[in-house]
Amino acid sequence: GINAEYGDSTAGATPDVSIKSEAGQDAPSKGKKSGVCDVCNGDNSKNKNTDLAEEMVSCVDCGRSAHPSCLQFEGQLAETVKQYNWQCLECKSCSICGKKMRSCACKKE
Repeated sequence: GINAEYGDSTAGATPDVSIKSEAGQDAPSKGKKSGVCDVCNGDNSKNKNTDLAEEMVSCVDCGRSAHPSCLQFEGQLAETVKQYNWQCLECKSCSICGKKMRSCACKKE
């Protein structure tokens, strides 16, 4: 399934990649998708890490966007994540305790 930190609440292993903007941008207002990748500051027409066009995913809660490859999503996961209501690490809540993933102790035990 999609990773518990980045998408659906099902299990999976993906690196912990924070999507704080390098430009220090605040998250867009709720429901409004950002047109800029919070990792590389590129857009759908250009991932600044690869110089290639890449469709971004946007957080269903805050609207932050990022290229799947900037989040280190590869292969099938990169395609599958586009089909779900993806949540960024800042918004994702633990499916066990309900706390934000950053403050959740469930995964650390």
